[in-house]
Amino acid sequence: MNQSLSRILVVDDEDATRLTLADILRLEGYQVESASSGEAALQMVTQQAYDLILLDLKMPGIDGLDVLRQVTRPDQPLSASMTTDLPPTVIMLTAHGSLESAIEALRHGAQDYLLKPSSPEQILSSVTQGLRTRAAQIQMNTRLIQLETIEQHAAQGHATNINKSAHQK
Repeated sequence: MNQSLSRILVVDDEDATRLTLADILRLEGYQVESASSGEAALQMVTQQAYDLILLDLKMPGIDGLDVLRQVTRPDQPLSASMTTDLPPTVIMLTAHGSLESAIEALRHGAQDYLLKPSSPEQILSSVTQGLRTRAAQIQMNTRLIQLETIEQHAAQGHATNINKSAHQK
């Protein structure tokens, strides 16, 4: 996936962390926006498509797990954030990590779970892997759609040939 085309949302209530993460990603060529709360993130996700979200776990109000649950719910797509019917890839960040929160995040679809402070290399590695996985999922979905279209056309063509044969007899 082309970095300059990848849109990333950084969500963290700590200004210094949010700005640092955004700067690291911009320096690597990503298109980056940021939000200081879960509420702001959810609003942005409904208005703009993102490929990946770096999401703080502990925030006042709507926390990271609540945001994760809402953006990855398959039964309620957030129209603007869906690219080929896939929710954005989510990487959780936290200074308050626990085994329980890590398991919960991964169960709800987080791609990765990083402990703060994470090195720029760790963050970039996780982002790169998350975007690669997303690109593979998009490619697979595109191929499935193409196969379904071919199958539909073949079925229609077969039905047309049967109708022509019936009329010729």
